[in-house]
Amino acid sequence: MSHILRDEDTRVVKYCTKTGQTLSDNLTPNCVYKFECNNCSARYVGQTKQLLQNRMRGQKSDCDLARKNKSKKPIATVLHALKYNYEFDYENPKVLALEPNLNRRLFKEMIFINKIQNCVNSKVDTRGLSAIYSNIIDQINIRFPPD
Repeated sequence: MSHILRDEDTRVVKYCTKTGQTLSDNLTPNCVYKFECNNCSARYVGQTKQLLQNRMRGQKSDCDLARKNKSKKPIATVLHALKYNYEFDYENPKVLALEPNLNRRLFKEMIFINKIQNCVNSKVDTRGLSAIYSNIIDQINIRFPPD
């Protein structure tokens, strides 16, 4: 299946259902992901256990509720969207890493938050990352999936 869908716009993640069907990025669970602002170079990095499409639906809903002054908590994407009246591209997230283990997934999320430029995530999102790790991460070259 992946050889059929191999092109610049479609990246198939090696995740199979019980039926053996290969899933696209939007149907990927247990991942670290990013999505970008439609109006500037800002990016948001997150992690989810859910199917990515469900998490993205939740992200969009949070932003829509905030615009109607019904938001429960301000998250980085909402703050950015409200401050500049911008919109994020919730339809085209990119999977950065697959990880079923929550602690490892959170660690990978922190690494990507530190390495990706123009990240709107708050520094609270990386408070569990030791300064020792930060220095090591700054010195290594992490390969990012193609945009």
